[in-house]
Amino acid sequence: MSKIKQIIKKISLMGGYEVIKNKDCSHSLKKIYIKRPAIQFMKENLFGDLIGAEVGVYTGTNSEKIIKVLKPKKLYCIDPWIAYCNHAQSTMKGCKEQAIKRLSKYPKVEIMEMGSKKASEKIEDNSLDFIYVDGNHEYESVKKDISYWWDKIKVGGVMGGHDIETRKPHDGAFKAVAEFSVKNNLDVYCHAPDWWIVKEELKLI
Repeated sequence: MSKIKQIIKKISLMGGYEVIKNKDCSHSLKKIYIKRPAIQFMKENLFGDLIGAEVGVYTGTNSEKIIKVLKPKKLYCIDPWIAYCNHAQSTMKGCKEQAIKRLSKYPKVEIMEMGSKKASEKIEDNSLDFIYVDGNHEYESVKKDISYWWDKIKVGGVMGGHDIETRKPHDGAFKAVAEFSVKNNLDVYCHAPDWWIVKEELKLI
């Protein structure tokens, strides 16, 4: 890529646009709704009074973006805000305070301060239009989150998530998503740093 093209691409991205190549080989600008490709896919493919959930709220920044981009009728924000991996409890406490402050102004938000499994048990099957998995990105955690929440999504809904960076076997999130999609004969879409699966029909075996 030439330096001029790189500069144009950088300026476009800073303005919230990406340069795309059309079928006739011409180029045009496409508005980027958010830095999370899975959320952009949901924006372009899900319609109506949406009900969704985010697992892993942290400071609530992405939750707020989901609200502004998808404009859901209801958004469940799930996070126990407890220490994990290299995140100390003091850090998580501060994140919780930020999230509550940021999201309390949205009446459509229901904050669920609990673990993923417990929260999923409170949500009816086939009731969500989308879910965004953004909690602990280690293999076992992502694998469990997918298993907890897949049945909660309606046919035609979307499960997406964050932190697929390498698409290599040692990438825990990618490994969990790939195994689930292969086991259940599902198409998985990856556009780093996101992944997503459309629930066309229930295929759990």
